[in-house]
Amino acid sequence: MFEVVLAAVRPIFSQRTRDALKILGTNKQQYGPVLFKDIEKDQLPLDVGGTDDGIIYKEFDDSDNFGFL
Repeated sequence: MFEVVLAAVRPIFSQRTRDALKILGTNKQQYGPVLFKDIEKDQLPLDVGGTDDGIIYKEFDDSDNFGFL
């Protein structure tokens, strides 16, 4: 799905931006090395292979409590 959207908007991006965009999918072994090259594991949540369990921010997380659902 994301690939379709990206293909539709890619022509409006500069060549530099188009060259920088990569779709890596959901395979952690594929995206892990790319992601961890620029971002420390302690800055990423567990579900994407990081080590941050989010407990320190839990009191601010209202993503499952939208009020209208």
